Amino acid sequence: MNVKDKLMSDLSEKKEDIIDGIQDRVDDAREGLSELAAEQAKGRLRRVADAAAKGVASLGSKGGILDTILGKVISRKLLVFGTATYLLANAGLDSDTWGLIAIVYIGGQSAVDTMKAWRHGR
Repeated sequence: MNVKDKLMSDLSEKKEDIIDGIQDRVDDAREGLSELAAEQAKGRLRRVADAAAKGVASLGSKGGILDTILGKVISRKLLVFGTATYLLANAGLDSDTWGLIAIVYIGGQSAVDTMKAWRHGR
């Protein structure tokens, strides 16, 4: 083997070693980036879950969760009025009982709401 062939063989081996080293570094970088992306995604999910948990906790802080949801979606006075009207139409509730429900609950709840507003200045 002459010197030229020896140098070419050595260069070829070095070239392969360099290519393998670069490929290993690229693979390591890809793995590191995918781990970083996974950690970032976990962090985002954790923040969203924490915010959702705080939102649910704040719903139940002033009373029952169902009452809070009903208070935001529909007035309880209207709900009682609708329920009593439904029972009047479909379950045989007589009109006197319907009137009593309307007067007692809606009137009583209005008095409670008025006292809360007067006491707290709202």
